[in-house]
Amino acid sequence: MIRALFFDIDGTLLGPDGHISPRTRAALLSCKASGIRIFVATGRPPRLGTMLRFDAEEREIVADGGVFNNGACLELEGQRTYVLLPDQVVRRFLSAALEDPEHTVWVQMADGRVSSRFGFSDQDRVVWGLDLQDVLPFEPETFHRVISVGIGLPAARLEDVAARVRRAVGDAMTLYLHVWGAIEGTDRQANKMLGVRRVLDRYGWADDEIAVFGDHVNDVEMLREFPHSFAMDNAPDEVKTLARHVAGHHMEEGIFHALRDVLGLV
Repeated sequence: MIRALFFDIDGTLLGPDGHISPRTRAALLSCKASGIRIFVATGRPPRLGTMLRFDAEEREIVADGGVFNNGACLELEGQRTYVLLPDQVVRRFLSAALEDPEHTVWVQMADGRVSSRFGFSDQDRVVWGLDLQDVLPFEPETFHRVISVGIGLPAARLEDVAARVRRAVGDAMTLYLHVWGAIEGTDRQANKMLGVRRVLDRYGWADDEIAVFGDHVNDVEMLREFPHSFAMDNAPDEVKTLARHVAGHHMEEGIFHALRDVLGLV
């Protein structure tokens, strides 16, 4: 019996217009009505509804909360808990990241505030879903209660910059390399799988009572861990091979078809 569903957002739950498709919405609302809990498992922060301009129905679908910031933030029943990066690890990461003067570097704090090396334009704040008070000056000595860090850079530089960062932080961080040109880092005890497991511990659910869905490198731990795991058809092959099932493409209502045709929930 499936008691909960966990969804990555970008490339998984969202369709071609950046929103949840009508049939997928109806299916998820039907699941909720039958008592199944719906959680997100995303690299985005809890303000994702604002970032993505969700309408009222979409906000209702994701209202149970879930796993945010690649597992560094857990939001359940209106309460947030965090896995913090040690200050010295943040300093080592920033020392390595700031060697390249042209790369964007950002820091996400537990209170929802963010700092970026080059600041945030008005348009940036809209994209990130930030109010003015959410933006801090980029002053590394003042960063505390950090939950995630990142670098924006040309895709061709990913591997060599990541190698430099790994030398600086050792095994203290989980790093994800995104092919579009970004490196994200959290504490070693923060990833989506560990976040999902904390939800299971909270509610007393077994591994086979949930299903998880994802499409990217930051989903691999949870896709590998749980028996009802679904990689989207748009995922890289190395991600798809780790999941128990391959759902349809996120542009073609893959979630809806998985819920109906594989899990039999609608």
